Amino acid sequence: MSIKLDMQRMNELFSYRDGDIFWKLKPYRGFSKSGLKAGTINKGYLWVRSVHVGGAVGVHRIVWAMHNGDLPDGFVIDHIDRDPINNKLENLRLATRSQNSMNASGKSHKRSGLPKGVYVDWKYNGIIKYRASIVAGGKCIRSGNHSTVEDAVAAYDALSRI
Repeated sequence: MSIKLDMQRMNELFSYRDGDIFWKLKPYRGFSKSGLKAGTINKGYLWVRSVHVGGAVGVHRIVWAMHNGDLPDGFVIDHIDRDPINNKLENLRLATRSQNSMNASGKSHKRSGLPKGVYVDWKYNGIIKYRASIVAGGKCIRSGNHSTVEDAVAAYDALSRI
């Protein structure tokens, strides 16, 4: 269950400037964060933890809520450029979990060292052919054989736009 964010409440608590949010001055005792940039990095994302927002919430969700209201059920906020620290409004979009996964960076522990979605299709007498592959809508879509990694990456990019 995710925390519902109220647009009006987020705008009372924070001000937004160029992808960052800042605590606003609040007149109650013990609030010492006014004017400071909000958020700490945890697992690559900026998070705000406060009873005022209802627990730990990603800054990208707060920015979205400040401008567009809370998320519809079944949707997440996707960073278009894949940089989880870049919380500029123009870099955020609504996406399903499937769409968000398709926009994710490749696995850093991939043993082959090839880019996301690119695989060695076959090797024979020193000749290597590459293939691009993506899962969309529960189905695996593959490109044909490519002589270079760059061609396979271009094919993967084309498949990801389908």
